Formats: sequence, C-alpha cells, structure tokens
Amino acid sequence: NDGYLGSFEGKIDLSVADHLNASGQTALKLNTTGEAFNGVLNSKELNLPEGPYFSASLSKTKFNLLKTEVEAAILEVVLSSAVTGESLDKVEVKVEGLNLSGSIGSEDSKVSYELKDLNGVLFADDEGVAASFSGAMNFKGLEEVQLIVSSAEVEFNSRESSLDHVFNNKIYRFEGENYLKVATNNSKVQFSDGRDFSGDFSFLVELSKGSGLDVTRLFAAVENGTVHLGANELVSMDQGNGALVIDESGIAADFSAAITINTNDAEAEGLFSAKINNTNSNQNHSLTIGGNSLKLAVSASETEMIEGTGVRISVGSQILSGHFMIKALPSLSDRVGVTIMNAQVLVGDGSNKYIAVNVVRGAALIDSKGVAVEAEGSINFLLPDVSAEGAYTVKIKTFEDSVYEAFFMEGKSSKLDIRAGPVMEVGGSEVNLNLAGQNMKGNITFSSKDNGGMDVSLEDVNLSMGRGNTTYLSLTNGNGSLSLDELGMDGHMNVSKVEGMENVPGAEFPLGISADQVLVEFNTRKFP
Repeated sequence: NDGYLGSFEGKIDLSVADHLNASGQTALKLNTTGEAFNGVLNSKELNLPEGPYFSASLSKTKFNLLKTEVEAAILEVVLSSAVTGESLDKVEVKVEGLNLSGSIGSEDSKVSYELKDLNGVLFADDEGVAASFSGAMNFKGLEEVQLIVSSAEVEFNSRESSLDHVFNNKIYRFEGENYLKVATNNSKVQFSDGRDFSGDFSFLVELSKGSGLDVTRLFAAVENGTVHLGANELVSMDQGNGALVIDESGIAADFSAAITINTNDAEAEGLFSAKINNTNSNQNHSLTIGGNSLKLAVSASETEMIEGTGVRISVGSQILSGHFMIKALPSLSDRVGVTIMNAQVLVGDGSNKYIAVNVVRGAALIDSKGVAVEAEGSINFLLPDVSAEGAYTVKIKTFEDSVYEAFFMEGKSSKLDIRAGPVMEVGGSEVNLNLAGQNMKGNITFSSKDNGGMDVSLEDVNLSMGRGNTTYLSLTNGNGSLSLDELGMDGHMNVSKVEGMENVPGAEFPLGISADQVLVEFNTRKFP
C-alpha cells in the first residue's frame, strides 16, 4: 500500500541539449515507497534507497560529454523526478570509471592530458552540465619532463551561471561558469636532468572557448610550491604561490615565497620568485584562476632560478639588498651561484654600519661551509667628515678556505677571488678617500676587526692638504693605518716626500728632519 519497488531490464536514450548524450541497454530501479529496501526480491538481491527513486544503470558505455566522446565503467542515471511527476528536464548521474582527455597545443601536437578512473556525480539540465569527480590525472607526449600526480579532484560546469545543488544530502557548489578545474595535491614535476619542483596545482580549462577539452596551453595555479637548489638543498623555497603553464614544448612555472639559505651565517628576507622553464621560449601570461589574478613571466634562459628584487640577504653581520639571481651550479660541485645587480651592501660590525657599497654588479657563492661575496661599486660613508670616490670592491667570506671560482649566468660571467680565512673588506686601487676635507688617493682597504670597528690600510697613498680648491702641501708615497668606529676615524701614515712647503709662509722642517721622516696624523672624532 505504500507504493512500488522493483528492478527490470530496458533501454534508455538520454539527451540533455548538446551537453550529455547517452543510450544503451540498462537495468532500471524503481522505489516509490518512503523506505529503503535491501533484500531479495523474486530471487534477486535488490538494494534501493528510500523513494521516490528511479534510476537507470549502463555498464561500459560510451557517450558524449562536453562535446567529447568518453567512456565510463558504470553510468547510473537518477530520474527521481519521473516518479514525483516533475519535469524530466534535469538528471542526476552517478559515474564510476569515467575517462576524459584533451589535447595540448596545435592540431598535430602529441601532448595531451587524461583524467582517468573518475568517480562522482554529474548534474545535467537544459542549461548545461556540472560535475564533481575524484580520480587520477596523467600527461602524455611531454619530452624531457614528467608530471607526477597522485590524485585529482575534478570539477566542471558548462552552464552560463554558477550552481548550488543538493544530492544525497550533500551540497555541491560550482562557483563559476564554463570551466573545468582539476585540483591536485603534492604533485611533482621531474625533469630528465634531475631538476624538479612540486606543489599543489589547480588546472583550469575554459569551456566557453568552444573546443571541448582541447587547449592551446594548459594553465594551473600553484600553491605550496617547493623547489631546492644545490647539493643538500642549499637554497630552498616552499609554500610558493604562482602559476604554471604546459604547452606542446614543455612546462614553465613562476611562483613566489620566502627562501631559506641552508648554510652558516646566511639569511634571506623578502619575497623571491622561482623561475623554471624547459619550453625554450619566453613565457609571459596573465590569467585568473579561482578568483586570483596571476602573472607568469619566465624567460627562455631561466631553466631553474630563484630571483628576488628589493630583497635582503645577510652574510654574517653584513647586509646585502637589491636584485639577486640564484642558480645551482652543477659544474661547481652543485654549489649555488648568485648574481648581484643594482644592490647595496651595508658594511660594519655587529652593532654599527659604517660603509654603504652601491653595487652595479657582483657575485656570491653558497656552499655547505658558508657564503662568499665579491662585488664592485662606489661607496658612501655613514659617518660625518668622511667621503670617498672611485671603484671599490667589497669582499665577504664566512669560511676558512680561499675562493677562486668563475661561473656563467644569464649571458654574463662572474668571478670570485678571495684569500683564505674569514674575510670582510672593502678596498680599491687608485681610489680617493676624503678625511675632514683633505684628499688622499692610492690603495686603500677597510677590513673588519674582531672587537668591532674596522682597520684601514693605506698603501702608496698621495695626500693633498689645503682648503677648498687651494692645495698647500702634497705628500706622496704614504703608508700607514687608520681605525674606524661609530665615533669616526683616526690614525697615521708615513710619507717619503713632501712638496709645497714654500707655499706655507714660515713653514720649514726642523733641523735634521727630512721629508721621509714625516708622520701625518688624522682624527675626525669630536672626542678623544
């Protein structure tokens, strides 16, 4: 008296506009009662949910979905509205073993993606099809690179509007229109030369393009992007966010996060970008995935690099800020090279900074023992009454071994030549140093002291003494040393020749004293 239930064989033809078309022999299940049934009926085991329920199951069937012929192991079409007397303009479909695929690139491309063994539900009406599946994702035809995906969550909506739908007491929400999205976790891109990166990738196909699942390029948002450079992960990035693109020539990615330098006395601050590319072409794209605007900009030469602009790297107590390009160097025992451009190096001790080196270009080398830096530029003093002119070179090294290495990056060569022992020095040949208005020129080197401050070495220095543009004395071939700290600079040097004494009325050397016995003292401090 409560209704009908049963199972019988039949044939079904299903057509929902041009979004879903299927037909074939089917097992029909019917339950108009208000209770589920799990038991034996007419010698056949029968399992039915509570009514109203009406479904048709097709096994190993081929059908058209999203303008593409696909195949599923089981297709169960739920037509409960036929029992309640409602319109049959919408259907709910349980799917098992569904396979979808699309090509990537031109018509003759061999690169494609496959969504395999998908299980889930599909909703279709005269506006389109929406679906939620779980399964696997594979790629075919890519050369020298493999994309490894452990599992995939697939969602698509061919409708012109978003959709919220309740089925079997679960809410399915499709927040978009005309899209297919594939979300993967812990996926890995492995290149044939050993390079790799990983992350959570969300692929997007715009169904409104009219080409079904085929795309010229397949884009994905990247979350939790991870990449390591050098032996034993000398430089690491994780939790990166950005984008990747796959075309018929390969894969390129661009994602950003903080980095970690895994060696002694080094630390990085700021947002760096991982640039990875094996497509042999520049990749510049702007896209929106999941409501987020993303930009992918990778040159053909950036096969695997971490780049930062306006970021900081601390080496010991010295601070480098500016533009850095970081790359593993297989030719140098998988150490990591850094090209430094348009940067500033703040030099000093653990408490105070004394010199700012304005670097046009330089280089650094990172290995398991520490970091070495060599860069050239002009300098500014962060102290009163001291200034400098000329090309100075800053050298920093946090470990004992000497360094003499060269590497090639982004079309330019870089070289480091630093003596043994920990080094922190700024020096130059034929450079100028101005103290309290007096100018000296020669070989001048500033180096750190263990107890703070800096020593200044003076070699073959010529000193001009005077006021304004008037020079009274010229002292040549000077050698000596100065001491620098937060209060200023003081010290002395011996000179071998003094010229211009005649320009100073009443000035002469004391009896028995010659020019090569002259000692020049300096002090810019306001206090003893």
